[in-house]
Amino acid sequence: MSSPINAQLNGSFTTPAALVPVPIPLPSGYTQIKIYNDTDIAGGAAGINIIEGKATFPAHNCITYTGVPLVPAINNVAGISFVADSGDQTPGPAVAVTAITAASPGVISSASTAGVGDVVRVYGTTGMLQVGGWDFTLTAVNPGVTQTSQNLIAAGFAAPATAGFIRIIPFFPRMYPVTRRITAITTGVSTVIALNVTHFYTVGQKVRVTVPAGYGMTQMTGLLGTITAIGTAIGGCTNTITVDIDSSAFTAFAFPTSANAALGIGIPEVAPVGSAAVAPYGNVFDDASRNISSTGVIVDAAVLIASKNYSWVAYKGTTI
Repeated sequence: MSSPINAQLNGSFTTPAALVPVPIPLPSGYTQIKIYNDTDIAGGAAGINIIEGKATFPAHNCITYTGVPLVPAINNVAGISFVADSGDQTPGPAVAVTAITAASPGVISSASTAGVGDVVRVYGTTGMLQVGGWDFTLTAVNPGVTQTSQNLIAAGFAAPATAGFIRIIPFFPRMYPVTRRITAITTGVSTVIALNVTHFYTVGQKVRVTVPAGYGMTQMTGLLGTITAIGTAIGGCTNTITVDIDSSAFTAFAFPTSANAALGIGIPEVAPVGSAAVAPYGNVFDDASRNISSTGVIVDAAVLIASKNYSWVAYKGTTI
């Protein structure tokens, strides 16, 4: 006769209004996790109330329990992935694109399984070469039909893309903080910068801005600024930072034409530097360079609900 011995860990998290995948770090050896939507369970709501994943399931698979009473279902499109290293994930397969709109936000037409909060890389485009090789966080999805990113601010582009490819790119980098690409800049006494992928930067962090020739606002290149605010909208994009750089007299920022991009151009970007520039700090190490890779699980945004409180229990078992 044998009997199981189980170790348990538990924790909680709150989802943001704009959903992103959620990592849950776990020590090695944990093989099962259950995640509870505490907000909706308490209110008797009919959405996904419990999510269950096992290390033996394929990546992005789970069992969901929906409604009241709970109804189980197998979800093999989005779910939970057990990972040995959150910073070392394989990009998804190439999926053909049939169109990308020259709009703000830009809309990608493809059969991709990507969900809200996922990062996709656009490449091999026919037209709209300005964004070839760029990553974007998705902010809305019509599953298997279209993917929308408010961070893709393309209303000023001359023409849409008519073909290309996208891949789902692992959301979690190995190191924090990370460099992000610039999709728009507004001029003023303080400067608002829109970024391509959810940035996680913090107020008080100091950044260096690079705007190469071809994007107009070259006066910004090399300047240091302190982040004074997060999330001011540009063209519908709220994935932004405001920095204390007076750009009132600068040339307007604009993407080059597709034809000029085909000749080869640099990349406009923001790179965090040094220590937080002003006190008081939320945390003196807010912007320190650190390894954020972890073992554990990653919960896909598509099985989560925005602005909810979740709790989880992870299990590690053995039999004697």
